[in-house]
Order: sequence, then C-alpha cells, then structure tokens
Amino acid sequence: MMPTRNRASMLPTALRSLLWQTCGDFECIVMDDGSKDETPDVFKRFSGDPRFIWHRFKALGVSVCRNIALKQARGRFITFLDDDDIWLPDRLETFRDAARERPDVAFWFSNAYVWRYDRIIGRMFDPHRIIPEGRLSGYYAIGDRYLPYVTTNLSIAREAFDKVGAFHEGIPILSDTLPRPLAVRRLHDAQVTKDHAKAFEESAVVLKNARITVEMKESLRRDLALEIGGYLVKNLEGAKMQEFLRRTGIERDAGYWRLYATGFLPRCVLSLLYRARKLYLELRYRPRFAGKEFRAIDALVRPLL
Repeated sequence: MMPTRNRASMLPTALRSLLWQTCGDFECIVMDDGSKDETPDVFKRFSGDPRFIWHRFKALGVSVCRNIALKQARGRFITFLDDDDIWLPDRLETFRDAARERPDVAFWFSNAYVWRYDRIIGRMFDPHRIIPEGRLSGYYAIGDRYLPYVTTNLSIAREAFDKVGAFHEGIPILSDTLPRPLAVRRLHDAQVTKDHAKAFEESAVVLKNARITVEMKESLRRDLALEIGGYLVKNLEGAKMQEFLRRTGIERDAGYWRLYATGFLPRCVLSLLYRARKLYLELRYRPRFAGKEFRAIDALVRPLL
C-alpha cells in the first residue's frame, strides 16, 4: 500500500521499483491523498498494469488512507512502499521466502540503504546491531532505541491486523529481521514528518497503553522528547524547541539544558551551523569515499531516478 500526496516528481521512481521486482505476484494499492500537483497524470502512466489499483481522495491523512487500503488488500501479508522510497529488485521475493520458511512470524522488517545528497551514503542501521525478536510490545516502535524501521521496510501478516485493528493501535505480534538492505530510503527536505510535536503526542498514546513500569515509560518519553527537540533545532526553530521541552515536563538534567541552551542562539547562527553541517556531510559522503557496496547500489538505482 502506498499513500501519496504532491510527490509527482518522486512517485514514478517508487512505482518503477515495483515493476523490476523478481517476484511479480503482488497488488499495489495507491491512494492519492488530496494531491494538487501532477500526481493523477503519473497514475495514468501505470494504469495499464492490473496490479496497480488507484484511489483518489480529498486530504484524509496517511493513516486513514492505509486503513482504507487494508480493507481492500487480498494478500496474506501487507507491505509498504513510501512514495519517495525505492525497493531493490529482490525485496518482495526475499520477504516472501522468509515468510514461507517461518510461517509463525507475523511481523518482518529489513535494513535499508540511505540516499542523501544525491547518492547512497550508508545503511539505516548497523548490520551488527542486535535487533530484538519475539513477542514485542508496541512501545518498541517509538524512537530508535529498539526497532530502527520505517514503513518502507515493513511487512505485517493480514491476520495480525484482523486481531488487533488498524494502525493507531499497538501491535504486540511476533517479529523477525532481515538484516540485508532491501530498499533505499530517500531523505529530502520535502518529507512529511515535520510536525514533531504531533509525533510526540501520538507516541505518548502508545506509551500510555504499554505494559511497562512507570520508570521505563518516563525514560522512553524523555529520550523521545530530546530526539524531537533536536529535530526542531535542525529546523531552525529554537524558541519552539524550548517551548516544546517545557511542555513535556521531562527531567531537567544536563542533557536537557544543553539542548535548551541552543534555543537562545539567533536564527542566523543556527542557519549558519546547519549549512556548515550540511557542507561537511556532503564532503564526507562524496562518491570517491564510498565503499564498493554503496557504489554498486548507487549505480543500480540511479537509472530509476
């Protein structure tokens, strides 16, 4: 399933990465969530393939769109491709084979390559990182402490949704990991996830319902608040970051005050620091410094763009 909104320039790449899958047994439900650009014209270019199912709505929101698609999906597994990301050719085949080998597992996710500064710059998470498996609580989906995934890398058994409901609920189901990168996560300035305060509120709902100690809830809540505060600083919103931190009511320790102090820097200084950091990263991730693996993936996906 693929919700999309105003991504006519990126959507064709995502859809083309479906057409080059080594496993062609899929249906793709694409939901135009109130686009005002040329997205409908993109639909027309792929409409000749019966595997692509198109829907167009007024702006309903990503979760509503996904729940609509969930009711229509016919496959045993529901999987996701964000409209600005790319699946590598054997992504579906690898997930399918893994699910057949372990039919008791209802939740799978894989690693991914990261595309930034017009090139592959690394992986989403260290392949040697220990990933928890087994019956997991919904709070594992909060932040990066436990499960470093995004929707493009997920596959969830339909029966799991039938048991616990749609996306706004915690999903305590079995999980397993495919450590090999099977997708490309594209990072760019037009991404939707910018309402960080709202993201914090939504995560708080999951924490509220999690069956963990009060101390652990507060620890997770604090980590998430500082993470979101850092995003606000990167967005040059120092005063907003300070207001957000005060509103969370988390413990005001050294880490809190270090982040809070950056909010006093003038916006021009934050902008200068942001540009300096961006320049450093662009220089650091120049193609000639990339490893053989990253250069190979870059060469593979670049023709799709």
